[in-house]
Amino acid sequence: MKTVRILFRLLIIALQWFGRNIGKIAVFLLTFLASLLLFASNWVLTTFGNISPESLLFHMQMPLEGSSNDMIIGFIVANLLPSLFFATLAVLLYVLLSAKAYRLDYSLQQEKRQLMIKMPRFLRIAAIALAATFLVGSTAVAMTRLDLLA
Repeated sequence: MKTVRILFRLLIIALQWFGRNIGKIAVFLLTFLASLLLFASNWVLTTFGNISPESLLFHMQMPLEGSSNDMIIGFIVANLLPSLFFATLAVLLYVLLSAKAYRLDYSLQQEKRQLMIKMPRFLRIAAIALAATFLVGSTAVAMTRLDLLA
């Protein structure tokens, strides 16, 4: 019974953390997938040349047994690492932009008042929408480059 309480408490903590960081997670995943699609489509074209979608699927289904690890290492270096870099950079920009609230001083009938303009919510939504747009655009570019829109 005590272990169930501990597990339940851990689940609540995890859900609270996820709720506080949902925007960061969304920006990271969307940017990572979008940049991975762009880098991977470029890598496929430089590695295999301009091949048909059937040939691409054939090469992807072939087992890598007996072949060197250069292909896997090349894919990781050329695609995953830059994608992780851009996704991390996007999350850092998201955090920097959304953490700031702007003050606007105005006077109304000779009384000086301050108005807090809360930009973080707008910027969070805009950042997630921008990352989603980037994902849709990179999907379209990758499909066009690889000639998958036939």
